[in-house]
Amino acid sequence: MSPKISILIVTYGNRFIYSSRVIKACLNDNLLYELIIIDNASCDKNEILNLISKYEDKKIKYIRLEENTGSAGGFSKGMEYFLNTDSDYLLLLDDDNLPEDNFLNFYLNTINLFPNKEDVVLAGNRVDIQGFDGRFYNDLFLDFNHFGVNFFKSIKNFFYKKENKKEFKPIRFSNCFGYGGAFLNKKIIKKAGLPDFSFFLYTDDIDFSYRIFKKGFNISNIYRPFIHDIDLHNKDNGILSIFSENVKDFRVIYSCYNDAFFTFKNTDNIFIYFINFFIYYFYIILLLGFKNKLSIRNIKRLIFMFKNSLRGIKKALLYKYNGKIFN
Repeated sequence: MSPKISILIVTYGNRFIYSSRVIKACLNDNLLYELIIIDNASCDKNEILNLISKYEDKKIKYIRLEENTGSAGGFSKGMEYFLNTDSDYLLLLDDDNLPEDNFLNFYLNTINLFPNKEDVVLAGNRVDIQGFDGRFYNDLFLDFNHFGVNFFKSIKNFFYKKENKKEFKPIRFSNCFGYGGAFLNKKIIKKAGLPDFSFFLYTDDIDFSYRIFKKGFNISNIYRPFIHDIDLHNKDNGILSIFSENVKDFRVIYSCYNDAFFTFKNTDNIFIYFINFFIYYFYIILLLGFKNKLSIRNIKRLIFMFKNSLRGIKKALLYKYNGKIFN
């Protein structure tokens, strides 16, 4: 008997142009058991309801939140609903994560390769933002002894380049994953807990997935299925993208504060961390100068970033020495 697979999509804002394509792709997969749509106070309620009404033969759960609770709140709400269903596996997708055809079959075929498949999380191949021609290498792993730019690791890699760096592997083990494309079961969510609401957005998926890793579960990035990010204009990962006028202050706050809190609370070498921390900000100053962007506005934003990073570190210090948030 085939396992029952649910898919969770979280949408917000005015993004029906993207979410509609993702919803259709999910509903067209024959292995789908139930589609869970969390509408995080979007502007698209009527459009979404009109679309899903055309799929009366499909099992669909639409949950509307009248207040945007961020990615942490949206995915947490969807997982909470999933835990009370009779479905076995849950696939997480952002509203712009368009999977290739027959994508659920790739997940099932891969997870059946593991003898302990109930202890495995599979992360689909986000080909548009990997930067590695859609391929995985064996040297990608979350390192907590840095902030932004890991100076010491960069120097080491420069002088000691691994001969097997270009070795392709269809399955690559990791210690974290992003929501989009992650495939997991009830047991894992129950043991690791739901996403932490306090992150609101940014780093909440990394915190959630790293807790899964610390609980002893296997996290594997897989070459197939391909997950296409169809809205790439907000996915500029350049180090200076945070200085764009389109980036609101609240996004800067959550980005810097959450990243500093999460990385510092998990570091095992505070000395190395702080060296990398200050090198990171010094590096940004050099880049701004080199790009001729050292304006008054950007200097103010840099100070704003630095202050919020320090706030995150302060919270992490309280976490480290006054008890842990999660067991």
